[in-house]
Amino acid sequence: MGGKERPLFFPALDIVRGFAAVTVVMYHVIEYTKWSGFGMTWPFVWFRYGWMGVDIFFVLSGFVITLAALRGYAGTANKATFRKQFAIARLARIVPLHYLTCAVYAAAFARYVFASARTAASHIGSHALFLHNLSPATLSSINGVNWSLAVELELYVLIALLAGPLTRARPGAVLACALPVAWTARAFAFAGGRGRPPAPVHITWYLTTNVFANADFFGVGAALALVATSRASTWARRLFDWPLACATLSLAVLVAAFRVLAPRAGAYWDLWPMVVFFRTLTAVGWGLAIAAACGVTSPRVLNHPLVVPLTYSGKVSYGVYLWHMMVVLMLQKAGTFARPGLTAILALAGSFAAASLSWHLFEEPCLKAARRWAPGAGARAKAEPGLPQVAAGGAIKAHRAA
Repeated sequence: MGGKERPLFFPALDIVRGFAAVTVVMYHVIEYTKWSGFGMTWPFVWFRYGWMGVDIFFVLSGFVITLAALRGYAGTANKATFRKQFAIARLARIVPLHYLTCAVYAAAFARYVFASARTAASHIGSHALFLHNLSPATLSSINGVNWSLAVELELYVLIALLAGPLTRARPGAVLACALPVAWTARAFAFAGGRGRPPAPVHITWYLTTNVFANADFFGVGAALALVATSRASTWARRLFDWPLACATLSLAVLVAAFRVLAPRAGAYWDLWPMVVFFRTLTAVGWGLAIAAACGVTSPRVLNHPLVVPLTYSGKVSYGVYLWHMMVVLMLQKAGTFARPGLTAILALAGSFAAASLSWHLFEEPCLKAARRWAPGAGARAKAEPGLPQVAAGGAIKAHRAA
């Protein structure tokens, strides 16, 4: 098919990323303060199921990490150089702040990890190596939200290994592989966790904290990346040109997901159809939302005074995600939990303040250092500042229909 080559930019993804970060913060405020009077009606009921904010990040990761891999693999003749640059870009983004927040959390809120040399080696070592999701004892022991970073790192390794085949893959083929993998892994998780006591974490949930059990999220994102690079049929190639239609479909799918989840939420982990299949429905819904965001490219919209703060929230959302639990726990010590509304305001303000400081004073300098050390990797890291571990502003050449 004839076409012309033009760069694709997706800056509006930062809005989705910022929304996901706010979702996770609000969910933990509601859970920790036992805020029974908030989020009982639409649209605020979403925050009561805010654990699904991580699902948004996983679909985003599948999308942007696959884009970065496809671009790097195609643009580097030496594939060993590609893998080196890909690894440096990814690690430069996630490792520094992960280490910093783990150190602060352990010192302030998790001194039990220093009870003995063996305990310290187990908890600190597993988090340092991103292996903390291999044991329920270490999964959430230091800044519990960072369990997802171990899954992210597994994704990076998998994408680096599969970059070559991905350049030749079709979106449908990726989904045909990813969905059965996710369903099988979650079926094993359900069988393995059934009847076991939920300590120190829910065992079924623990058994889903790996890249295979989340393959549907990553697969939907990867399929979107292949659509963006024109490895799809004509109608799919036009997907990003229909943001309103994608947003409408996304809302319809997510509302349907809520109707399925709401009456079963209390027994979620005891129902095998929910554990195995439900999250695929949300993966599709968030995939459509991301496609809709990719279609928002108008500078007039993106530079609107009301939109600029939303896109900035995406830039610092990795920090929001990693700092917010410490902010919530500090507010607990300060005694604000008796006033959940105030706690929510302070948690959001404190999390974004901490994230902004860490971005400008720590994360961005680390990315600049990576750029000096390995120019190819650093260029990608510079273009990819947001959560999870890569941002929306990266560009990739693609053939689009004229």
